[in-house]
Amino acid sequence: MSEQTKSKGSAYGWVILIVALLAGITAPANMGKVTALGPVVMAQFGFNEAELGLVIALFYVMGFVMAFPTTGLINKLGFKGTVTIACATGVIGCIMGAMAIGNVPLFLVSRVFEGVGFGIMGVCGSSCIAPWFRPEKRSVPLGFWASWVPITMCICPVLYG
Repeated sequence: MSEQTKSKGSAYGWVILIVALLAGITAPANMGKVTALGPVVMAQFGFNEAELGLVIALFYVMGFVMAFPTTGLINKLGFKGTVTIACATGVIGCIMGAMAIGNVPLFLVSRVFEGVGFGIMGVCGSSCIAPWFRPEKRSVPLGFWASWVPITMCICPVLYG
């Protein structure tokens, strides 16, 4: 059984990879900000270490939950629509979090939105990259995609400081 690809050796697949990486950065940037800024967040909202841990975990739980229905989103909305939703939920969550000064419920809802964006982008990124490369050539671009979180986690804590 042969797999269908959208491109046979075209450089366009690399453009798709770069766009997916750039779009995907919003999710892990939101992921790490509460950890990197933990003392500030704890002071702002009056959290202790355990409560901060729950706020951090809320993001990951939503990412896990959204990873499963994302396949249905991709099938219904296509890659562009799904990536748009992933980025939009991340940006909306980020804006809500910035406006949540002293408002714990709003801050928690912002983390839910950010986690949704992370879960969707994690699945959609590799799904939208893979069709542009022949099966024997997919490992390198998907390896680059697999670095989306580590790259962001190296850059963003420096920026947060």
